[in-house]
Amino acid sequence: MKIVYASGRVEFFNKAPLSTDKASRDQQGGTGIQDHHNKVAILPFAYIKNSQSAGDVMSLKPQNDTYMLLSKHAGGLTIIDPRTTNALLAKAGINRANMSGYTMEELCNILSVEFIVDGTITQNLSSNTTNVSYNSSSKNDKNDAKRSTYETTNAVNRTNYETSVAINIYTDKNNALFTEERKALFVQNEGDYDSPLQYLLKRCPLYKK
Repeated sequence: MKIVYASGRVEFFNKAPLSTDKASRDQQGGTGIQDHHNKVAILPFAYIKNSQSAGDVMSLKPQNDTYMLLSKHAGGLTIIDPRTTNALLAKAGINRANMSGYTMEELCNILSVEFIVDGTITQNLSSNTTNVSYNSSSKNDKNDAKRSTYETTNAVNRTNYETSVAINIYTDKNNALFTEERKALFVQNEGDYDSPLQYLLKRCPLYKK
C-alpha cells in the first residue's frame, strides 16, 4: 500500500478494497493509512504519587508540557494538541483506568495518528528533614550594669522526593519505537519533573533539533 524511502518520502498506491464497515469508518473518521502518516498523539500521563494516583489534573499537566516541547521541535511531524486527543479518547470511552485494555494500534486508529507517546511519572517521598540553627548575642546597657542576651532559633523543613519519568513511543503497528526511563533524586518541590522529562524527550526520535 505504500513505500517509505530512506529520505522519509512516502509513496502511496491504490488501497486494497475495504470491507463495508472499515470503508464507512474511513469515510467518516478519516482513519486511512494516509491520515496516520507523520502524526503524533500524546496520551494523558499516568501520575503516581506515593503509590497512589495523583488525579486527572496532575495527569494532564505533563501531557501538555510534552506537547509544548515536541511541537517546537516537530520537524515534519504533526503533533496533535492534547485537547483534541483527550476529546477523541473521551468519545471512545477511554481513560487512564481502562486504557490498558487497548492495543497501541487500536489507539492509533482511534486518534488517527502514526505515533503515540505514553508517559508515566512516579514520585515518592524519600526524606523529610528539619534543620535547626541557633544564634545568640549579648550587649551591655548604657550603664554597663546589666548584660542582655538575645537568642534566635531558625527551623527549616526540607522535603525530598524521588522522581522517575518513563517515556514510551509506539507506532500504529504496535511497535515500540522508544522506551526509556530517567530518575531524579532529591527533588525538593512536589510535582517537579521537568528535568528528567526534558532529558528523555530531547533524546527521543520524535524530537528534531
